[in-house]
Amino acid sequence: MNQAGRIAREKETVKSMMHIYCAKHHGGNATLCENCCQLLAYAHNRLDTCPFQDAKPACNHCQVHCYSR
Repeated sequence: MNQAGRIAREKETVKSMMHIYCAKHHGGNATLCENCCQLLAYAHNRLDTCPFQDAKPACNHCQVHCYSR
């Protein structure tokens, strides 16, 4: 899979996970709450700026930790 496809797939996965989390914990329905929207934007930005680009590993196998707490 090419990088653009991998990043796009990961963005969709994160978005789906955020919708599930927000619905369960914040009562979100079709739209995310403000905090979850901000977190999703942060996650998408991290994916866009991954230093490995074409050689991007799965985040749990990566030596660089792009996400802050």
